[in-house]
Amino acid sequence: MHLDRSSNKGSLSGKINIVQGPMSLKAEKVEFNLNEEGVLPALKNLKVLGGVRIENGNNLSVTGKNAHYSVLEQTIVIEGDVKIDNGFSIIKGDKLILDLVTGKAEIADDRNTDSRIKGIFKEE
Repeated sequence: MHLDRSSNKGSLSGKINIVQGPMSLKAEKVEFNLNEEGVLPALKNLKVLGGVRIENGNNLSVTGKNAHYSVLEQTIVIEGDVKIDNGFSIIKGDKLILDLVTGKAEIADDRNTDSRIKGIFKEE
């Protein structure tokens, strides 16, 4: 772990596993920014790099190359070969924008105009 108090920045590297309630986030590296001392929430944002995997404990997992979590905006943006798997269906794209307040998820493929979002839906 690296923490620079003068810039309010830090990082973690290795096999990172961050758990909050039923949600877990796994990656190779996490960079973070902190708010000024005494300002809540203490964490401003996370930049997650390398093999991102987020699970919620209810058979839902999201994987991608990189992610950005804004604490203030309560959004997570996952980019690079994004895959959402709920155990029954799989959706693939290049970017997932998740609003943690409303629960709205938007998946897109920004690589080029010919790319498509792909889905596999299983019958119960």
